[in-house]
Amino acid sequence: PPVAADALAPILPGLSAAAISGLRAVPAGDRGRIVETFLAYCETGSVKLTAEAGFVHRNTVVNRLRAFHDLTGMDPTVPRDAARALIALSGARDPDLGSL
Repeated sequence: PPVAADALAPILPGLSAAAISGLRAVPAGDRGRIVETFLAYCETGSVKLTAEAGFVHRNTVVNRLRAFHDLTGMDPTVPRDAARALIALSGARDPDLGSL
């Protein structure tokens, strides 16, 4: 993803900035949990498996994914949006935002 972020920066300017701006509005602890849940969901594609891996209720995963969508405008359950969000986060190079 970092290579893709660098290569796509000229084509999709502001992609990383768009993701960062919404996520920075949330306290660091909550932001970390939201990004961590998003990344775990991207690995499994399953709310159930993400909940089990994070030792949380499935509704917690759903709520965090909804919060990610509300904050970034990218829906983790839509593959195209999830890919854009992964690229945006990897291009962010900000440890508080879960850079890959």
